[in-house]
Amino acid sequence: MSTLELAERNEIHKSCKSLEILLNVFNDYCEAAGAIATIEKKLVKALKDVASLKITGQNAGVSASSTLRARQCAYSCSS
Repeated sequence: MSTLELAERNEIHKSCKSLEILLNVFNDYCEAAGAIATIEKKLVKALKDVASLKITGQNAGVSASSTLRARQCAYSCSS
């Protein structure tokens, strides 16, 4: 028969605090992911609006999209 080992109050407090911090970080992450999704939807709408325009014979949407992709690559490649 195995005996049950009781945890010390201090260790339980540390564990609870660690779990609280982890849950707060997950909550912050979820909020940030939601904000990014909203921004991406706005970006797609703006690119569609720009794509419907014609600028000096060139499709503005393609130009804007390629510029954004180049900036995104430059940012992600530098970090």
